[in-house]
Amino acid sequence: MKKAIVTTVGTTLQPTNDFLERSFGELREECTQVLELLTQLRNLPEGDERDTFEGKLYASLSHLQLEAKDILKEWDRLTDRLPD
Repeated sequence: MKKAIVTTVGTTLQPTNDFLERSFGELREECTQVLELLTQLRNLPEGDERDTFEGKLYASLSHLQLEAKDILKEWDRLTDRLPD
């Protein structure tokens, strides 16, 4: 599937495409989630509730890693197609 290259003001990268812009939005949301979880964990004592939040943090960090990997792969693909 070919992805159209977009070059508009207000995008994260230039040139970009819909996949990258959508992925950056998801990355931003997940970063916010991680920061919120870190704040909550700093105020929780040991126990089941803390274990639950640590599990959520692990899941969010894993999602960040996957999202960043996909973004970098697409960014490389896009920039490799640019003229020198």
